[in-house]
Order: sequence, then structure tokens, then C-alpha cells
Amino acid sequence: MLKRADIRFSANSAVTAATKALILPIRVISRHPSTQEALAAAHRVVDAFGKLVSTAQTPGARLMLAESSSVTEASQSGVLSIQQRTAKEAQVDVEFLALVIFDGPAEFWHRAQLVAWALDIVQSFSCRSWPKGVWVIPRRGRFVADNVVHEETVSDPPE
Repeated sequence: MLKRADIRFSANSAVTAATKALILPIRVISRHPSTQEALAAAHRVVDAFGKLVSTAQTPGARLMLAESSSVTEASQSGVLSIQQRTAKEAQVDVEFLALVIFDGPAEFWHRAQLVAWALDIVQSFSCRSWPKGVWVIPRRGRFVADNVVHEETVSDPPE
């Protein structure tokens, strides 16, 4: 049981109905003896998510891995942090972005159902059994401003 609620998404009903896309940040913390090992482990998590979402679609929405190059505003991009925690432990902290593209009717209950669908996929992914030293933490989602990310600028995962 959580000690306090972990808010994954919050928006008013008009914005929820009108939005075209949603960003769901996912944080990966990886601690290993070397920075390269920690980075490789974090990269494997992002690759696993990319494979998962390559088939994640439901009527009215598609879930995909957003490429950093498709995000033009710094506040909408992912984050990379590298730390040397001790002489024998490095930490890589990566925040990558899942992107939900909505199509279909701009109606509150329909969009709310699609947001719930995407959040359930991200939650299930984060709760997988990860190797020792790797944690996956979903963050609070936010809608994409119309001028930041457009469907045609988001690339599909490599084949």
C-alpha cells in the first residue's frame, strides 16, 4: 500500500477532451560498478519499452516511444544524469518519454479511457521484475502543447 497517492495524471475535463497527445515520462535508475554498465542497463529498459509499444494501440490512440530529436521544447524532453556514487558504484538516471497520440472523437470520457489504457501499460511495464540495480519509475503525465510535438515528427521504433 502506498503511503500517499502517486498522481500519474491530472487535467481539467476540457483540456482532456481537446488534447491531441500526451507525454508519459518514465524514469530509469541504474546502479552498477561502471558508468558504461549502468548506461547499458538503462538502454536495455528503453529498448524493451520500445518493443512493447511497437504493438500498443487501441481504437482512438497509439502509444509510442518519443525520440528526443522530435521534441523541440526543453521542458518536454527527457533527462540524463550520471553520478559516481562511490568508488565502486556509478548511477545513470534516464528519463525517457512515452507518447500517446489520440485520434477519433475529442470527447472527455473517450479520452479519459485512452489515458487510463496508456497509464495501465506504463504501470505494468514499470512493475516488471528488473535486474538488480535497475528501477523503473513512471512519472506524472502531461499533455503536449500543439506546437511542440506533432504526429509526423515522431518516428516509429526501428524495425
